[in-house]
Amino acid sequence: GPVQPTYPGDDAPVEDLVRFYNDLQQYLNVVTRHRY
Repeated sequence: GPVQPTYPGDDAPVEDLVRFYNDLQQYLNVVTRHRY
């Protein structure tokens, strides 16, 4: 199954935070799609 992205940390660069949230959104989309 999909691997949940790990939070890069509060002191991570903005690019890493943006990438994390994008990955998290895709992860949640995949998880919810498989659930129903």
